[in-house]
Amino acid sequence: MFMLFFISLPFDNLPGVPQTPYVPASYDSSNMRVVGNWPFGPSYAVAYDPVRNLVFAGSGCGVYIFDVSDPDTCVKLSDDIRTMGNVLQLVYDEGKQILYLSCGDGGIEVWDVSVPAEPVLLKRKIYDGIFTFRIALYGDY
Repeated sequence: MFMLFFISLPFDNLPGVPQTPYVPASYDSSNMRVVGNWPFGPSYAVAYDPVRNLVFAGSGCGVYIFDVSDPDTCVKLSDDIRTMGNVLQLVYDEGKQILYLSCGDGGIEVWDVSVPAEPVLLKRKIYDGIFTFRIALYGDY
């Protein structure tokens, strides 16, 4: 069993951040909805699957999946993981082939990467007023 923990700070405790920040409970509203975005940007997080020789590289609000079996010729398998916040940390469970993402004000996300070219979102949880920095797996939860 694994337990999922995340380290976070309430926005009202951060210096220089207004007491009532904009934290979307949902990115869609009755007047607008998200139809697309350009998610990729600076990289802050990397995870590695040593069994399948895969690298998961967080890049802004997205994750690239690379096959690094041949280090001289890395192959991009997917860029289909799109998140609601900057990917700050990736934690990979190689036994279950699940990728856990800490996405700042975008909360946490859980992705099935058993088929690397076709990742599947299992769960996305945005916490109002909470900025997720780090996550860690514990036990079998």
